[in-house]
Amino acid sequence: MEFFGGARANLGKHIQLNLHAGFVTIKNQPLFYNDTLTDEKAFIVMHEPTMNNLRLHADASFVLQEQFTVTAAATLNIYNGHKIQERAWGLNPFEATGSLRWWAFKRLLLKADLWMFAGSPVLLKNNQNKNLAGGFDLSAGLEYRINDRFSAWMDLNNLLNNQYSRWNRYQVVGFNLLGGVLVRF
Repeated sequence: MEFFGGARANLGKHIQLNLHAGFVTIKNQPLFYNDTLTDEKAFIVMHEPTMNNLRLHADASFVLQEQFTVTAAATLNIYNGHKIQERAWGLNPFEATGSLRWWAFKRLLLKADLWMFAGSPVLLKNNQNKNLAGGFDLSAGLEYRINDRFSAWMDLNNLLNNQYSRWNRYQVVGFNLLGGVLVRF
């Protein structure tokens, strides 16, 4: 059984709002929990034969002449109807994102991204379970367009050096810097 519905609204010349709701029955959903017979860093994949997901999603965008864009989104997943597993191991119940893109100059793009989530349920030794702590990640970057074929970019990730785990026993990398060259063909 599936149901999807949505609404889209243009609130003025520059603002868009999208709302979506869906109910879906998922067949053979992979669920992940740590192998408690090892160092607990390997995952066992169990397939839930049937489960339901009520998904609610909202996003909003502000766009100004393709030079400045701000977006925000949130998604809530409510999993139920499990036949074998007690919970939806490894699946996040809530996620929120935000982004900003600004062409400050003709060739210079400045960007910022925010990602937040509620922790997923995890299965521990002796069939104990808990929810992981949620996470918060803020990143910033820039891209300089050298010409129509080449750009140089740099991203500063996890600016606040937050420590969290998206997956049980796998801590994220703290603050890091990445850079490179883009080539367009």
